[in-house]
Amino acid sequence: MYRTQDKPRFRVGHGCEIMFVLIGLISTIATALISRRVNRRRDEAARLALESGGSKVYTDKVLRAMGDRAPDFRYTL
Repeated sequence: MYRTQDKPRFRVGHGCEIMFVLIGLISTIATALISRRVNRRRDEAARLALESGGSKVYTDKVLRAMGDRAPDFRYTL
């Protein structure tokens, strides 16, 4: 990215670096917002299940097989 023909200012190199930093920031913010929304939906579903009295009992083996789709799994950063 930092070509010798661009010295001493290296506009192309600096521009690419800034672009990658911004993509990283945007991706991090998007991941945080999406994770928060998914966690909120799971909390709401758990609350509604408790209020309605219907509580599904999962075994440890079933929960492990469900992976991140398990109802008690929460995303964190």
